[in-house]
Amino acid sequence: MQKELYDRYSAQFYALCRRYAYDDEMAKESLAEAFLAIFKGIQDYHGAGSFEVWMHTILVRQAVKVYRRDKKHVEMLSNPDMESAQVVALPIEQQMDLREAITTAMRALNDLQRQVFNLVAVDGYSFAEAAEMVQLPVHVTKYAYYTARDNLRVLLSKYLGRHYMKELET
Repeated sequence: MQKELYDRYSAQFYALCRRYAYDDEMAKESLAEAFLAIFKGIQDYHGAGSFEVWMHTILVRQAVKVYRRDKKHVEMLSNPDMESAQVVALPIEQQMDLREAITTAMRALNDLQRQVFNLVAVDGYSFAEAAEMVQLPVHVTKYAYYTARDNLRVLLSKYLGRHYMKELET
């Protein structure tokens, strides 16, 4: 049964782990540890709510835990690469597709900004819950989220062109 569960969800959950990890190896480690936690804690699931949501929660918490454990130092909230990035808006026929642009922009964020943005905007956690997971004060988490959002807006307008971004806003 464990193999069937792993086979069914591993690709989907790996993609989620990759959003929180700073490299593929960390994502693989997060996925493995999350499935171990799911298998060990499966007796705690009593049918209240969706089983997939229960696993998703364990997975996100494990990915953040692995990141926090493996991170050798805390990065600054600002990303110096953001200011120095030389991203040029391309002619419309050469612009990236939306998925590639979002992936590239997310990777340009520093690790804290990417984690907090994923927790709040993508996975729907509150600022308080996100702050608890990354073990930082709520105000720092909010700052990281809003900085990430602003940085993403700037990068996406450069990658996709300002005209495209105006269409998305309407």
